[in-house]
Amino acid sequence: VLLEQGMGIEKNLKEAITWYAVAASQGDNGAAERLDALKKAVGASEVAMALDAARRFKPKALNPASNDLPAGPG
Repeated sequence: VLLEQGMGIEKNLKEAITWYAVAASQGDNGAAERLDALKKAVGASEVAMALDAARRFKPKALNPASNDLPAGPG
């Protein structure tokens, strides 16, 4: 949504399509709706590149330590 709207980041519909496609492939119905809407707003070649990027996306393995808080005083 931030990429689509340009909120806090430069507006980039191609990148928005990529991330909506990734989310839609994981069952996010809202992302699927936005994906369909954006497909109509950009050129076919940009859509094809964005969807290809989504297909190639591989999430990094989770690091459980990422959510550990450092021990505080006391």
